[in-house]
Formats: sequence, structure tokens, C-alpha cells
Amino acid sequence: MEYRNPLLLKCAAFVMAALIMPKVAAASLDAAIEAAIENDPWLVRSLALERALQTDAMAAGALPDPSLSASLANVPTDTFDLSQEPMTQLIVGVSQRFPSGQARQLRRRRLEQMSASAPIDRLIRRAVLRRDITLQWIDAGLAQETIRLIDDERILFEQLEGVTRASYGAGSGKTSQQNLVRVQLELTRLDERLLLLEDSLQQAIAALSEWVPGSILNGVGSFDPVPGQERQVAFPVDHPEIQGIDQQIKVAEVEVRLADAARRPGWSLHTQYGLRDEDRLGRELPDFVSVRINLDLPLFPRNRQNKQVAAAAERVAASRSERLLRLRELDARYTQLQRQLQRLNQQQSLYVDMVVPQVTAMAEAALNAYTSDRGDFAEVMRAHIDLLNTRIEVMRIGAERQKTIAKIDYHLTRSPS
Repeated sequence: MEYRNPLLLKCAAFVMAALIMPKVAAASLDAAIEAAIENDPWLVRSLALERALQTDAMAAGALPDPSLSASLANVPTDTFDLSQEPMTQLIVGVSQRFPSGQARQLRRRRLEQMSASAPIDRLIRRAVLRRDITLQWIDAGLAQETIRLIDDERILFEQLEGVTRASYGAGSGKTSQQNLVRVQLELTRLDERLLLLEDSLQQAIAALSEWVPGSILNGVGSFDPVPGQERQVAFPVDHPEIQGIDQQIKVAEVEVRLADAARRPGWSLHTQYGLRDEDRLGRELPDFVSVRINLDLPLFPRNRQNKQVAAAAERVAASRSERLLRLRELDARYTQLQRQLQRLNQQQSLYVDMVVPQVTAMAEAALNAYTSDRGDFAEVMRAHIDLLNTRIEVMRIGAERQKTIAKIDYHLTRSPS
């Protein structure tokens, strides 16, 4: 008859379960991300601000409103008779201001470029939500799966305590009081670990509740420790964060042109119509028409306009330096995450292929030796604790691998073409 090691089969089943993709958990995570994005007030605010900037851009491109004036001029103060003096007149005037150069078009262009940043900001926000929710979801799933694993192992230790207590009560020389105290101590330590894990689980769920409805949080559970697709590509220079800075540079470049336009004079047109009454002899007096042009004189550009242009140019240079700095930071972080993922892959393979089978065999050997009166009870306890810690470590490595991939996916975010 073929011999089957029950402890080895149990651990093999655990490893296989850890390597199978839980479709329900993945679907729940997708639903959580979708719900968070759909109900994010930040995205609603961004869309409203974009529309506001677009409306402001249309207004900025229009001419300023003309002004209407009315006055009564040259009225004699002795009689206040409007027909006494030929110069007495009712004057109605209209004035229109014309900004210098292409100031109107540039102001409109500046606001249009600012509004163009909003879709990029929303893309970054969605990517950040996807990354952060995934990280919290994995933390919650890891805590919950570890709790389940410890609960299962606690049953084994409780059974071991019962056997040890019965053997000690029967006066068996094989079982000492130290053995009984040892298994009770390990049960207490398991309870302590469960309390810490429950706290970690509640913290992760509380963090998720900021974005995700409670009905979806009920699906928090296991996670997929081994996704199928590797991320072995170069860091994209068209990452939305870089595109956002590029948009800031475009805004700053328009501001340079706008500051340069202030060097050119603005002007205004004033027209007046003076209505006169009849003179004392009843003769009609001709009305007066006046036209006046006011021209700005930028006579001192060194202290104002030139300084504004220089300041705007410095802002462009600062934005370009910021782009280079952010690109280096993202590229370095992406390279670091790729190396971390490779290390976790190697570590996971080492545990699955070697550590778990070896620790399982050690636990089985210690138990067989003890039942054959050739081993020590303390060795049995240490072996089973090592086995539990190894199984927990396998899940932790899988969770860290998933979190690393989630961070890599954020760095691979690109704008839709």
C-alpha cells in the first residue's frame, strides 16, 4: 500500500491554494476600485474646475466692456439757462479699452493650457486610487488569511494540549508538567498574534472605507500572490506626472509671452457727442463730435516689464528642472521596484521549492520521533511553530509581491492615445 504523509499533504495543499488565483477576490477588488473612482468627490471637483477654467478662457479672450459717460458742460451759473451760452452742451461719450499686443489671446491661451492639466490630474488621481486601494486590500487580505491559518493551527495545538494533559494526568512518565506548560504558552502566544492581526485587519478595512462602500468591503479576503504577467519594460517617459509638469511648462511659456506683451503699449478710444440747444435768437447751433485716443507709454521697462519677463522665464526654467528631477525620481523608483520584484520572485521560489518541504519534513520527523519515544516534546513544538511561521511567511512574500506589482503598475500608467 502506498504511504501518504498527512502533514506533507496538508502543506502541499496550502502551497497549491496560495498559488491559485482567487477570481472572486480579484472581482471584489475590481469592484472596490471602480466604486472608489465613481464616488470620488475629488474627480467631480476637478471636472468642475476644468469647466470653470474653460469658461474663464472664453471670457479672457473678449474685449473689456465699453464705458458710457454722460455730462452737462459749460452751464452758466448765473441763470443756468441752457440756451444762454453757445458752448453749453449735453455730452454723451463711449470709451473702449484695447489691451496691448496679443494680451487677450495669450490670456485665453494660458487658461486653456491650465484647463488642459485637469484631465491629466484626474488620470493621476485614478491611478493613485487604484494603487492605494490595492495595497490596502492586500493588507486586509493578508491579515484575514493569516488569522484563518492561525485559527486552523490553534485547533491542532488545542488537540495537542488535550493529549498532553490526559497523558500527564494519567501519570505517564513520557509527559512532564513542562510539556503541558509549553503547549499552553504557545496557545497564549497564538492568541496574542491573533489580537495583533485583528487590529491590522480593522485598520486596513478602516482605510478602505474612506473610498469603498461597506457592501464591497465584505468581499475582503484572500489575494492573488502570483499574477501571470511580469512587468519587464522600461519606465515610460510619458507618465501622467511628467505630462502634468509638461503642461505646467506650457503655461509658464505662455506667461513669458504675456509678460513680453506688456512691453507693447495698450490704447483706448474715446468718442463724444455734444448736443447743443438753440441760441437766444432761436438759431440752431451745430452739435460737437470729439474723438480721443489714449496710448500707454511703457517708458520704464527696466523696472517693470523686463523684470516680469525675466521672472516668467525663471519659472519656465524651474518647471523644466522639476520635470527632470521628477523623471529621475520615478525612473529610480521604478528600477528599485523591478529589482525588488525579482528578489521576491526568487524568495518565493526558494520557499515553495525548498523551505516549505524541508520544514514540513522536519515537523513530521520530530512528531514521528516523539511518538516512537526517540524524540523530545520541545522539538515537536519548535518544529510545528517553525512550520506555522513558514506558512505565514509564504503568504507575506506573496502579499509583498502583489504590492510591488501594484506600485509598478502605477509607474506604468499612461495617458490614453
